[in-house]
Amino acid sequence: MTNKLRSRSSRSRFSALLSFLSLFGLAGFLAAQTPILDDDFESGNLSAWSLIYPPPDGLGPQVVATGAYPAIAADSLSNVHLAYARDGKLWYRKFDALSETWSNEQWTGIDQYASYRNKPRIAIDSKDRPHVLGGRSNGSGRYAYWNGSQWVVFSEILNRDTDLAIDSKDNVYIVKRGGSFGGYVGARLRLAGSNSLNILPDPDTANGLPLGRNDHVYASVFVNPVDDSVHVVYRHGKPTNFAYRTSEDTGQNWAGGGVSGNDDEEPSGTASASGALYAVSGRGDAYLKTGEPSQWQHLGLAVEAGDRKLPVVSSDADDNLYFGSFGGRFNILEDGAWLADLDSGDSELKVLSLSGDPVGFLRVAAAPEGGFAYVIWEEGSVLAAN
Repeated sequence: MTNKLRSRSSRSRFSALLSFLSLFGLAGFLAAQTPILDDDFESGNLSAWSLIYPPPDGLGPQVVATGAYPAIAADSLSNVHLAYARDGKLWYRKFDALSETWSNEQWTGIDQYASYRNKPRIAIDSKDRPHVLGGRSNGSGRYAYWNGSQWVVFSEILNRDTDLAIDSKDNVYIVKRGGSFGGYVGARLRLAGSNSLNILPDPDTANGLPLGRNDHVYASVFVNPVDDSVHVVYRHGKPTNFAYRTSEDTGQNWAGGGVSGNDDEEPSGTASASGALYAVSGRGDAYLKTGEPSQWQHLGLAVEAGDRKLPVVSSDADDNLYFGSFGGRFNILEDGAWLADLDSGDSELKVLSLSGDPVGFLRVAAAPEGGFAYVIWEEGSVLAAN
């Protein structure tokens, strides 16, 4: 498990672990854990993945892959799909929840370095097939999907800071740094079954919306499963730093406004099974959308983030929210109650390192049946939030 990854700084990076977390078993497991790192690590490269919270049959930890910058998604059958960087390539692996076995590792066809903000992204379509994003440097972002027999890589260049989401009709939405019509947020649409990406109006400035500060936007895109509306949150926006955009016609027209004044990297969002819209700022504050076009209620501090800690949020079928951030941090909001109420002085929750090395980026994917989430994170002796 000593594979080296090339990075912008030519230093090594250790990464990542996979863990199953049960909603009702989580508090007892994590509340006793003390903070395990200070966050300030340089970049680096090697890792292992493992199950640390036993699934229902009580299986213990299991190493499953080596890589960096993990991305995770769950399909309709609660199978787990992973994407991660190693040796200059973007790799994929799947966990079958029924047989409790892992597939062989597959190269997605995308060349992947661990830096340049082309961190892996993964989403699942209605056929439970994975779609991924990755890249090696500025201007080299790529999109690929599994067609049932092989990986198909699109030739279009997507720059960096990319994210993707898929609606119920299998239309694929991609956001990236740099617009096509003077905006700072660019967007692409792959219509279901199409072999190309259509250029969409820039979500940040379409329909007369105000242009933000610059193109370091770190946008996140997500789809409401109730009506297939598309939603984007990003930083450096207008009318507030943490800004929001939405489209009800497959990205042809956009509306929106602000969420908060926070400007950290990077915000994230999710839509619940009931259609509720949630977002987390780069600082780690959670919000619920309460009105049009962009009214938001502050729900509290979900995780300590900021300074490129890249917090994330995922929602299950019961509208429980799962949050993660760099340093192995995470939290749960269940029926309006925090597992760790950070605003009231509770200690933050961090996963326990299996290797004894610091924990880096942590990602979450709520299981579709509700009640728990899958979590993946990276561990290593030298890590950086960048």
